[in-house]
Amino acid sequence: MSKKVTLLVLSLFCISLFGQEEMLKYSHFLAPEIMLGTTISPSEKFPTIKKGRAIFLHFGKFNYNNKNEWAYRLNYPKTGFSIGVTDFGNYNLLGLSYSVMPFIEFNVFKSRTLKANIGMGGSYFTKKYHTIYNPYNNAITTDLTWSFKLFLYNSIIKNKSLSWDLGAGYIHHSNGHTKLPNQGLNSLLISTSLQIFYNENINLTESKIEDKTKFEKSKLTYLSIRAGIGQNVLSEVFNEHKEIYSISISFGKTFNNTFKLGGGLFYRFYEHYYDYIKENGDIVAELYPYFLEDPYTYSTNFGFFCEGEVLLNHFSISGQLGFNVFKPFYKVDRILSQSYYHIRPEPGIPVEIIPVGKLDKEYELKRSISSRLGIRYYIIGTNNSPRNNFFISGTINSNFGQADFTEFSLGYVYTISRKSEVN
Repeated sequence: MSKKVTLLVLSLFCISLFGQEEMLKYSHFLAPEIMLGTTISPSEKFPTIKKGRAIFLHFGKFNYNNKNEWAYRLNYPKTGFSIGVTDFGNYNLLGLSYSVMPFIEFNVFKSRTLKANIGMGGSYFTKKYHTIYNPYNNAITTDLTWSFKLFLYNSIIKNKSLSWDLGAGYIHHSNGHTKLPNQGLNSLLISTSLQIFYNENINLTESKIEDKTKFEKSKLTYLSIRAGIGQNVLSEVFNEHKEIYSISISFGKTFNNTFKLGGGLFYRFYEHYYDYIKENGDIVAELYPYFLEDPYTYSTNFGFFCEGEVLLNHFSISGQLGFNVFKPFYKVDRILSQSYYHIRPEPGIPVEIIPVGKLDKEYELKRSISSRLGIRYYIIGTNNSPRNNFFISGTINSNFGQADFTEFSLGYVYTISRKSEVN
């Protein structure tokens, strides 16, 4: 991006042509958005990627008249979903992606014009990796991927019927380690969008005043159990789906029916690990023959985690950061991913294999730190603080930011006690 364009964007972000925000009269909005930017090459040998572009259309609503407590606690964020088409700058290699992402948008730093937009959903790619027809695309190997969006917007022109915004942010695509190669795509973009408000609403000032006197501060103590089944692959050589079975238990607090903070323990069993040990794979036979003494134990993983969750009545956004106390097979996993990385040749030329790498500091971090990010759906809305509740969830799990497996799970939450205090 040229210096002139950069200065123009920075200047517009610092200017608001309308100093006073007028009271909105509408409940919904439609927002077309044009994005320009670049996608970071996922590896040194990846072919050239030119400047990319995308078109998104956002369908959303204001929550000023939403009587649920989460809307009040989050200062009435906007919610909705986005659909979009992205050209990453190398059509022959990457094709196009078609994305659908639910989102939440809220003002930051108590600003009237600066807002953050977070979305998470899925994308369909028109082109993907193929050993013969598309061997250089080591970023996308499946038709469907996870997609994640994080953007900041600043309103340049805003009144009671529209908002013209400039934005900048990041979009990520990955299949969650369900097939390799899976380098993923990370795009840095700037954008311009126009939110057009519609569906005339009532005067909203009175509703917000009523909510301030309606809700009391509260703390709920909860106990939760979750069981899940996931899928991943082991390496480019062992590239078929196999299952990961997991169970966890957690304990913590829910604040104001909106924020959950807690911690707990997890346990997992990896079918890929078990089968590789039982088959006396080369790395086990050469370096870790003692795994054969107890294949089941050496195929497991357990540890502890802290968790956070933002509750939006039936839906929620959940995240975890954990520490692996026991994951012995990950050293084999790491060696396999290094040893069997293919230098993509021309068709008919034998595959070159890179020698085994070292178990370095990066390995130690990925072996030790686990994380999760996902979306949950609660059978009973959380706004009413039910004593018993059930949820289903879709989650991507990672090793220090590198995808490990994709999981679907069922869970149960029991509310133990409640403490309220006057606001």
